[in-house]
Amino acid sequence: MHRCWTVTELVREIVQHLPDCYTLGDRPFFFHLALVSRVFYEPAMDKLWAHLFNGIGPLLFCLPEGTVTRQGVTGYNFTITRPPVGDEWARFVHHARRVREVKLFPITRVRGIAHDVARETSWLEAIRKNGPRPVLPQLRRLVVRMVAGAPRSAEIFLHDSLNAVSMEYARPSAETKGILQKLEGMGSLSHLLLHQDWYICHLTNPGIEGVYAQLSKTVSTLGRLRILDGGFHALSPDALAHLSHIPDLKTLMLYVMSSNIVFKSRNMGKFARLTELHILFGFDASPVDWAGFIRSLRSAPLHTLHISSTELPTGVLSSTNQFLPFFEALGLFTSLRDCTISLGPEDMEWGGDYLTSTALDALLQVRGLRKVTLYNCPVSFASPLAEKMAKAWPSLSTLCLCNDQVLAEGRGHLGVPLADLVHFARCCPQLTTLAASLAPVPPLWTWDDAGASVPPSDAQELNVQYAEVAPAAAPAVARFLDRYFPNAPLVHLYGTDGDPDLVGELPERGKTLELVKELRVARK
Repeated sequence: MHRCWTVTELVREIVQHLPDCYTLGDRPFFFHLALVSRVFYEPAMDKLWAHLFNGIGPLLFCLPEGTVTRQGVTGYNFTITRPPVGDEWARFVHHARRVREVKLFPITRVRGIAHDVARETSWLEAIRKNGPRPVLPQLRRLVVRMVAGAPRSAEIFLHDSLNAVSMEYARPSAETKGILQKLEGMGSLSHLLLHQDWYICHLTNPGIEGVYAQLSKTVSTLGRLRILDGGFHALSPDALAHLSHIPDLKTLMLYVMSSNIVFKSRNMGKFARLTELHILFGFDASPVDWAGFIRSLRSAPLHTLHISSTELPTGVLSSTNQFLPFFEALGLFTSLRDCTISLGPEDMEWGGDYLTSTALDALLQVRGLRKVTLYNCPVSFASPLAEKMAKAWPSLSTLCLCNDQVLAEGRGHLGVPLADLVHFARCCPQLTTLAASLAPVPPLWTWDDAGASVPPSDAQELNVQYAEVAPAAAPAVARFLDRYFPNAPLVHLYGTDGDPDLVGELPERGKTLELVKELRVARK
């Protein structure tokens, strides 16, 4: 016989399946639920305290009135009056054990009032000297914005229960290095994310090499990583080799911002469970030695691969030398299901056509692709490319061909001709989502001219960006949508920002399509 749950266990199970308390608007519900009865109190309070998004201010409310002076209307800024001692920490500790996630942002807004987390520093010092250890014993995730006083505040929350640490706007500073040092050997850590300050990290900095060395050292001591978003690029070969042997590593994000990455190591493993890889190329267009890294990925079960170039001005001609070796090897990743390629401004001008054709030639060898995104990649669907893609990717359901309009207009890549888009939709009837940046429609061209003999497409959703549609063309647009995309429940047309000709109305089977900045046609 199976043991029956008690009422307390049943209530706890029900409350656990309620959405987490992520916003201020969610808190009153759990507060009132906790007041219903003693049975509801504990599980509801666990939900209420699980996520703190403005530092530990709410916990400081739990301290006796004589120990703290609260400033401002909301009381989110504090001045120390007297450090708590002994039992005065009891209520603080009682609720601190419920906290699972803390975000430390230097300045946030609570109910419209600016809240400076750095002002909590005096209280954090009091906790450091007289408070409980660990401060938040059940903390699982810590997010720190690495500016002002937040990094200094973060150190007292680092302990072995953490399984995720995220450092935003990380800089090559002593604070960043200090946090990385404290993470060494943390056995439970499975997620490490470093989102760097782009404009700082690529500049010459006296402490940058020390931070790079510490990052490699820390990574080499973590044996249970599942996700690494390495905002700093300079992982040592040994650190990367260590990552390749971690059995549960599934997501790896590398920011390649210099040519000093050399993927060579005698101990390079196989990345046995790596399923998601993101590579962002940065400021240096020097070649990268990919050979060892590519060999280590050949047996990895990769299903998601994103390769992109920074959209920031690089000051170099192109990242072509970085992209090309990796693009040539794309055909080796036979388990891919989702591939995104995004070129930067210089790439579009100096090597966009060659890079795109190289990448497509390799991707056509991968049979299982279901989603392909090409951003700022010049593509022509003239025969036989459309037929080749349809034959090579029989399971393709989503295709996105978009570009940055400002960049495109300056470099001659003006998007996909509408007739080519319709032709591709005919070749791939299995598509459910098709997104594209259209080439501008010539003045004498009409929507009724778009592939008059082309059969209807079965696409369930069509997204067309930057389609220059004048109100006078509205009836033709409606006929075009009805003819070629009759099954699409939702069609988006995005007009050029600020174009006065886009203001108007489009009647479509008794409905109205407003030709403003964003155009939508709803279909049932």
